Amino acid sequence: MSNNLTKIREMATSIKNKLASLKINPDALDELDNVSSERVMLREKLATLEAAEAVERDQLVAEEKKQNSKKRRAALTELATISEQLVSKHSELTEQATNVINELVSVLIEREKVFTQKSTGLDNPVFNELFSVDERSNLIYEMNRSAIKIYQGDFTMTFYDAIDKQAAGKISSNLRHVLRELFTLPHSHSVAIKGANSLLVNAAKAMQFKPVPEPAAEPVVTTKPKKQGNHYVANMHDNSPVIEI
Repeated sequence: MSNNLTKIREMATSIKNKLASLKINPDALDELDNVSSERVMLREKLATLEAAEAVERDQLVAEEKKQNSKKRRAALTELATISEQLVSKHSELTEQATNVINELVSVLIEREKVFTQKSTGLDNPVFNELFSVDERSNLIYEMNRSAIKIYQGDFTMTFYDAIDKQAAGKISSNLRHVLRELFTLPHSHSVAIKGANSLLVNAAKAMQFKPVPEPAAEPVVTTKPKKQGNHYVANMHDNSPVIEI
């Protein structure tokens, strides 16, 4: 509230009080004209003050609108500036997330190719030459069991664990729900992905002191001795000459 408006209202209140105090005394009727004139004068002053108050209020409203308009423009300018910076940050984080996802896929592909017959050396001819079929099959079996392959449930559970680690006091429950909705957990018993175990290591160590299996005996091909003398083959249905063999 401006000083002018305060002053106008104080003066109007004073005049109203003075008007209320102006009363005709029956014993002083000769003062009637004076009292009436003063009342008229006070009412005119009051009307003038009321008009002045209306003008002052309009000016205050106009000034307030002007100031509010400036504040609005300033707020919107600041909002645009901040939003532009946030767009840049969001784009940067989006690119970072894309790179992380690409790297994740690359790492998972490499992880799935760690245990192979080539990487372990089980494709070495020595395992065909010095090991029985059962022994080699058992080593390949343990190789396949040494590293659990990636599955939807295991990957999803790992993702959920990562969300829970980040969620504590950092993200809203709604955002946590949205992130979890990116992947669906197919089984309630799924667990996070784990590193390889030592099954192939243990199998190789346990087999180190076993005797070398005897090589499989090669089949012996027997040839019947050729009979002495001449031998003939004849076809009873054919009148051709007899063939000596």
